Amino acid sequence: MNASGFWPIWGSSAQGFGYFFAFNALSLMAGSFACSQIQKRMTSEALMCTSFLGMFIGGVLLYSQVITAPWGSAAPMGILALFFGLGRPPSNHLVLQQVDEAAGTASSLMFFFYFIMGAAATWFIALDWSDTALVKKNHFG
Repeated sequence: MNASGFWPIWGSSAQGFGYFFAFNALSLMAGSFACSQIQKRMTSEALMCTSFLGMFIGGVLLYSQVITAPWGSAAPMGILALFFGLGRPPSNHLVLQQVDEAAGTASSLMFFFYFIMGAAATWFIALDWSDTALVKKNHFG
C-alpha cells in the first residue's frame, strides 16, 4: 500500500499526504523528547501509565471519527505516536533492566520484534481486499 491509495479519498495531494506522514514522525520524536524532560519529574511507572492512557485516548478518537478526514485520521495518529514515543524509553529500560548479561542481544531482539510486527502489518494491509475503497471510506472518512 502506498500513499496513492489514501490521498485521493482524503482529497489531498500526494505532497499533502507526505506532510501528514511527517507530522506522524515528528509526533513520535516529540514524545521521546518529552520523555527525556518529563522523566526528571515523574517516575517511569507513572510515565508509562500516562503513555498508555494517551494511546487509549488517541485510539478512541481514531475509532470514533469525531474529527473529519484527513485530520480525523492524522490528529489521532499524531496523539498515538506522541504517547508511544513518551512511553517507549521507559518500557525499553524496564525490559533491559531484567537482563543481567547480553543486554545488546536483548536490545537487538526488541528491535527485531518491532520490524517483524511492522512487516506483518504491511503484509496485512497489502492483502487483496475485495473492496479497498469501501474499507478506506468506512475507516478514513
